[in-house]
Amino acid sequence: MKKLLLILAIAAIAFTAEAKPRQEDKRATELNVATYNVWGNRQRHSLVNREKKAPSERLWENSRDAVAQLIVDADWDIFGVQEGGNLVREELPKLVKEKGGKYKWWFQRPDPSISDKEDTKNLANGMVWRSDRFKVSNKKVYWLSPTPDTPSKAWEEKIRHWRFVMSATVKDKKSGLEFIFMVTHCPLMKSVNEKCAKLIVEREKIMNPKDKVVIFVGDMNSRLNSPYTQIIRTHFTDTRDIAKEKSAISGTMNGAEVRETPKDYTIDYVYIRGSELDYEVSSHKVYTDRYMIGKKLLFPSDHCPVGAKIKLSEKQ
Repeated sequence: MKKLLLILAIAAIAFTAEAKPRQEDKRATELNVATYNVWGNRQRHSLVNREKKAPSERLWENSRDAVAQLIVDADWDIFGVQEGGNLVREELPKLVKEKGGKYKWWFQRPDPSISDKEDTKNLANGMVWRSDRFKVSNKKVYWLSPTPDTPSKAWEEKIRHWRFVMSATVKDKKSGLEFIFMVTHCPLMKSVNEKCAKLIVEREKIMNPKDKVVIFVGDMNSRLNSPYTQIIRTHFTDTRDIAKEKSAISGTMNGAEVRETPKDYTIDYVYIRGSELDYEVSSHKVYTDRYMIGKKLLFPSDHCPVGAKIKLSEKQ
């Protein structure tokens, strides 16, 4: 009888343990995310041929292979692209695919009302993700301007670019976990950028009532001590600040000239926020890879890509 009771007790304990979800059974996914201003083909052409501020190796036709190779070497899961000129949009996805990258590309031009041939000044942003890993839905775009729901120029900014934010819900097919991915390329003027920051924070709160995790990447054209960055940091966290490991170099801009290391200032960021899932950042990296372009060892773009490795997991 005692033996029978002992067996039943052991069985009950085993059933209870099995019924309770174990900590290690939490759904989780690891992401390798990034942002990369690839330097638009028309901007390169102007600096090389008109302004004479850069060597011919910096032209898109000479650097495009290196840009594509860096993307493949980095092996990102999802990333944002800035300065997607017409040749960039046409050629970069093909080059990356030829080198083994398996991605879907979504480019958004600032003014959809004009044709690609007419669009000689504005630059597209892009969102790129692994086609075998993610399902992307709920794509949205809003402009950083007084009329955000209409393609338009940012406040008093007088330069050529219209600025906007791309946003989408991303579902990891294996774990089923969802997050929001946002991409932008902000203006150059500090006063305009401050207004952009307020609009981005305001819009994110409206568009994300469930407080999903948001990964927000881009060329923000704002340094660490700028009003834009200070406003953004009231709502988002810079992944570099919470990363367990980080590259020694934090500067992300190297310019048109030939350099061995980036300039010592940061304008490209990977931010994160949200309470629906737990998240941790294992590493943050500024990619300083250089490639032989012609006879010179060069950065492929005037910006260095910035990436972070992030683990998302469901709350218990």
